[in-house]
Amino acid sequence: MAKIIIRNRNKNQVDKNGKQKPANWEYRFEVAKINGKRKHKSKSGFKTKKEAEIAGTKALAEYNNTGFSFEPSKMSYADYLDYWFENYVMTSCKYHTQLAYRQIIEQHLKPALGMYQLQSLTPMTIQEYVNKKFVTGLKKTTLTNITSVLTGSLKYAVMPAQLLQTSPAEYIKYPKMKSERNSINRIVISVDDFHSMLERFPKGNPFRYALLIGFYTGLRISEVFALTWDDIDFQEKTLNVNKLVYKRIYSLNENDIKTL
Repeated sequence: MAKIIIRNRNKNQVDKNGKQKPANWEYRFEVAKINGKRKHKSKSGFKTKKEAEIAGTKALAEYNNTGFSFEPSKMSYADYLDYWFENYVMTSCKYHTQLAYRQIIEQHLKPALGMYQLQSLTPMTIQEYVNKKFVTGLKKTTLTNITSVLTGSLKYAVMPAQLLQTSPAEYIKYPKMKSERNSINRIVISVDDFHSMLERFPKGNPFRYALLIGFYTGLRISEVFALTWDDIDFQEKTLNVNKLVYKRIYSLNENDIKTL
């Protein structure tokens, strides 16, 4: 493993007036050879030896972690999810998949598991999380989607990220018992309930017309808000549904706007 070398580049150096030059501390450590030749990474200009040691230790840690700006052993699962989303989901998945994954990450995975260190997640922790999600009455498809994101992110942590030796989500088992809440029927909005909703959006409010179109045609919200005037034929009294509206996903960083 590379070692940090700290030195004062101006030691025993004098200026044109014969005075000792001010200290110029430098850190240096060896990096991978290129074409068989030894290479070093260094930086100077530090006023004190302590400053050079702190900066050199940080630079060496980042180099040993292959460019990561964090220590994998101390990284939270929440931070890792952001890293995985930026480096895998945003580059390998279609737009609607990105939306679905971001929603699952923000609404399900981060609130329950985000505070754990990545390397402290265990199969028992993962299984207990899945069991609790099942008991709350989630549909099987929703639970499957959540665990798909969970297992996919941790599989990536094994390879190619090489942050874990094995995935703690590898042995997830779905509960077989029936949840009482799973037997609850969907609630259908009655005409009276719908008119009560419309009272919040008086005539002239653009959202009123979106609600009316959705209620009487059965269109999804993404289809309603994508309609334009040329999609409407007033003479034939028809709508032409040919496009969708998507929410925008922002690149991940500390100042992200997370609204999904």
